[in-house]
Amino acid sequence: MTFPTERTQAILEVRDFLELLSGAESIEVPGLVQSVALALLRHFPVTDDLEASAMLLPEIWAAPSDIHRIKRGIPVVNVSMLVR
Repeated sequence: MTFPTERTQAILEVRDFLELLSGAESIEVPGLVQSVALALLRHFPVTDDLEASAMLLPEIWAAPSDIHRIKRGIPVVNVSMLVR
């Protein structure tokens, strides 16, 4: 089972990876990985998109701001999940 925090973290990490690849100076097939990374980044959700999604669908997404708190060891309680 995937928790909302895990799902959001995966999206954030993939975005970071794609940004890294898109700016890489050296790759085995010049331009290929960067072209694909740039194409994927064009439609990949940004942090504000994930924040909005988390507000509307907390059972699917966790807010990126919560992920940053969790990484720093700050407990996060999703109040909307407790009210149901």
